[in-house]
Amino acid sequence: MFASTRVMLSLPLICAACASHAFAQNSPRFANVPAQSMATDARPEFTLLLFWKENNVATQAMMSQLKSSLPQKPRRTEWSSINVTDPANRELVERYKVSRAPMPMVMCVAANGAITGAVPDRINDQTIDKLLVTPTMTQVMKALQEDKLVLVHVKSDTSAQLPQGVADFAADPMFQARTTMVSLHRDDSSEKRFLADMSIDAKTPGSMVSLLAPPGVLVGKYTTEATKEQIGADLHTAGKCCNDPNCIHNQKKK
Repeated sequence: MFASTRVMLSLPLICAACASHAFAQNSPRFANVPAQSMATDARPEFTLLLFWKENNVATQAMMSQLKSSLPQKPRRTEWSSINVTDPANRELVERYKVSRAPMPMVMCVAANGAITGAVPDRINDQTIDKLLVTPTMTQVMKALQEDKLVLVHVKSDTSAQLPQGVADFAADPMFQARTTMVSLHRDDSSEKRFLADMSIDAKTPGSMVSLLAPPGVLVGKYTTEATKEQIGADLHTAGKCCNDPNCIHNQKKK
């Protein structure tokens, strides 16, 4: 069984103060905002929003970078230029809470509404690559931004079962309503970055489950030996347990 750790998962919320709680409940819709789409068929996976107040050198540089970089990306993307001083864009400014953010700023929103990062002042190919996260990362970010606990089940094969202790934890009434489960195969090439961020060895047999808590705390990593009680204790130690005074962990002396 893996010891609980209390470290920040390196999710690329580059401007965390701007983006930590500013998420869309549904897939984003950008009314009255001209979008430059790189998609040819389906809805784009990511929309990069360029928020700006002044059409100055920095704004023009970020716009130029988006125009040159996005067509080179293999993923379907689009971008929009948003003047935050325009009353027509007030809904977007309020939705993403960027009225006091440094400008210009590029924010990336996944198709599921998750904010994958926000970059002020300047961008390049490398920072854009960080914003275009893996499919599982978009699910995890969405849940964390909704203040959920996330159990990430990494399977060595499709038949690998969720460890019983993890299943018991997820079914516990104390945690069930605020816990989300996502799963992926350890050999999924599209998830290499996410596995590296979580320090998951792709050669680990059976099941590996990571528990993440808002805003991106890696509470612990668990195998088949984990128990519900041990996971709950790790969550409490990480300061991410519930506020229920009747919780068994809150009754323990620190």
